[in-house]
Amino acid sequence: MNYGDFPFMISYKKIEAAKLLHDTSKKKFNLIYKCKDLLCFHTWDFDKEYTFEYGGRTVSTRDPQDIEPVFLIDPKDCTIVEGYA
Repeated sequence: MNYGDFPFMISYKKIEAAKLLHDTSKKKFNLIYKCKDLLCFHTWDFDKEYTFEYGGRTVSTRDPQDIEPVFLIDPKDCTIVEGYA
């Protein structure tokens, strides 16, 4: 997948666990995405309302049983890591 082709996705369960770690450690939670053409990251904002839906791997990609609640991150909300090749 090239950067910007699709929104990035992360499972609700992972964000739920990250929130607990964030609340106890006061550390930022960063998501790193390696695309075919670049590397980028997103710093999660626990106060922001992210797009929420049911998604994951689907029949056309891998596993029809792997559908779960997920949050979507717009690539425009990510920071590109310059100089990564």
